[in-house]
Amino acid sequence: RLAAIDVARALGLALVYYGHFVEQVMYLENPAAAAQYKWIYSFHMILFFVLSGWVRGTRPDAPPVREFVKSALGSRIVPYVFFSALLGSLSLLFSGWFPLVDLSSADGYVQAALSTALGFPLLNVPLWFVACLVGVECLHRMLRGLLDTTPRILVAALVCYTAGYALNEHYFFFGQGRSFWLLHEVPVVYAFYLVGVVLGRHR
Repeated sequence: RLAAIDVARALGLALVYYGHFVEQVMYLENPAAAAQYKWIYSFHMILFFVLSGWVRGTRPDAPPVREFVKSALGSRIVPYVFFSALLGSLSLLFSGWFPLVDLSSADGYVQAALSTALGFPLLNVPLWFVACLVGVECLHRMLRGLLDTTPRILVAALVCYTAGYALNEHYFFFGQGRSFWLLHEVPVVYAFYLVGVVLGRHR
């Protein structure tokens, strides 16, 4: 394990928690909370993609496809499904706060389950990161043979960020109900993942 990565992840998790807390204070028109919210949200999720890429960059060998799929299922998809189901089950006992779906009827649960299956976890929205990371890691598994030098990786990061930004600026996928496993976000965050790959390769 890389102690620095684990510490950075812990700090990032603390910022995620605090960011969501301070967001509620910001809604009370508190300018200090708004400034803290903007600062945290300017980088905290980007940090996780950089760290994920960093870990991948320290492991130059590509795992066989079967091993890659097994790892993705065990460390990404199973937790994604489990924690979505867990929070959905708890919502039957506690009302909670589910701002994106109405759970007052069975139809709401069907809608949430369908959305979760399509890669946007309405029952446990923070899991969007896991859904997006699956797409990023699959893309990297396909492209890593081409990205064998640092200059190529950095050019790919620039192209992905620019193209992904233009795509999402031009078309609002969420508004059209066409978000499938957040694939429209993958190019943008893959750019940051690649920056982490470079950092990991060079230690």
